[in-house]
Amino acid sequence: MNNPTPETLMNQSLDKIFNDLETLSQRIKACDSSRVAHCTSEEILALVRIIRGMTPEQWQQLGGEERFPEWFAVPMGHDNSSSLQHIQDQLDRLAFQKNHDPLTQLPNRHVFDVTLQRELERAYRFKHPVSLCIIDLDDFKKINDTYGHPCGDHVLRKVADILTRVLRQTDIPSRIGGEEFAIILPGTGLVRSQRLLSRLQVDFRALRIPCSDDEAPVRITCSMGLATSRGRERILPDKLYAAADQALYKAKKQGKDTIETAPLMDLAPVRQDTLVLQEEKHFLFAKK
Repeated sequence: MNNPTPETLMNQSLDKIFNDLETLSQRIKACDSSRVAHCTSEEILALVRIIRGMTPEQWQQLGGEERFPEWFAVPMGHDNSSSLQHIQDQLDRLAFQKNHDPLTQLPNRHVFDVTLQRELERAYRFKHPVSLCIIDLDDFKKINDTYGHPCGDHVLRKVADILTRVLRQTDIPSRIGGEEFAIILPGTGLVRSQRLLSRLQVDFRALRIPCSDDEAPVRITCSMGLATSRGRERILPDKLYAAADQALYKAKKQGKDTIETAPLMDLAPVRQDTLVLQEEKHFLFAKK
């Protein structure tokens, strides 16, 4: 009797898996909390099953076609180091997916919130500035309505590419909403932030994005709201965000394609009891 081919083994394994899944699905639906404790628990459980005759690459292709993104494939060959590396690669991929926007590959809103709080605490601790810019693409709805959402997605990816290319390694760009992006600028005061954002605006205006053979390339502009903390007071993330958002609203109201800045919120006045008046200086340093 001939040994089964890898393709035969794979098909047999897949048939068994689908049968098991069907049985498991029925059992879960019929789960009786009186017989099975914590049947509706929010805990997460991973089930592992061996598939013979399939490589990780083949499973990745199949999983993508059949939309099984939550299945975690682990090679079971003789090379343990290869198996461990494969597991690590998958963990890295899952961690990236959790923390990044799937369309632009930029950090998502969750990462933005955590990072902003961390950088504000660091700024206060070391008494150095930190700036926050919120960017909103002007008339983005018109692009979607005119050229379709695939074109809109292409525009968002191009914007993300510019942010990744132009910004410094210390800057943290994020996609925080539909056509809204945010940039955290650690160690950067108001003037330097304005210069950097001006360079970004030049690159955005220069974009020519082809979306249709019958139409001219899409051009974009953006409005920006900038808020800066000098690190002299402990500033809550919501306060800095609200200041940048208000500046963005002002930029939109001023006609779009502009950069507006919020007033410095920790510009504490100098204590009068530390000032020495000119008359006192003259008295103190006058020769006797």
